[in-house]
Amino acid sequence: MEKHEHVSGYIEITPYIYGGISKCCRPTFAQVEGKKADINFEGKLNTEILLAGANFSVSLIKQEIKIYIAHENKKSKAIHFIIAYLILSGMDVDRAIDLIKKKKPEIEIENEDKKLLLNFEKILKEKNNLLNK
Repeated sequence: MEKHEHVSGYIEITPYIYGGISKCCRPTFAQVEGKKADINFEGKLNTEILLAGANFSVSLIKQEIKIYIAHENKKSKAIHFIIAYLILSGMDVDRAIDLIKKKKPEIEIENEDKKLLLNFEKILKEKNNLLNK
């Protein structure tokens, strides 16, 4: 298991989104007050999965449910759901990645993954442009 340092065992990314390494941080997140959901993802990501994850996050947050995004290592795909949510909320890719890296400096976003996130952002902008015509 990778060594990491944070006092409570997980980090708060937004008031409703938390992240941490699943094996060690999940028990401390269980102590957070209120309704909670736990999201973990393994597999290959694509824009449809990112959109589903971001929309699911939006629906949970609207119900004031706090979300724990579990990740196993510094290259975890689960972190991409947080970034997708931030993009869907209006942040650009670089700003979203910077926010994640500020909160969890050990996280690595590979070039291929950044391209996927940029494509996700482009698709969202195109959809918004069509809706605004």
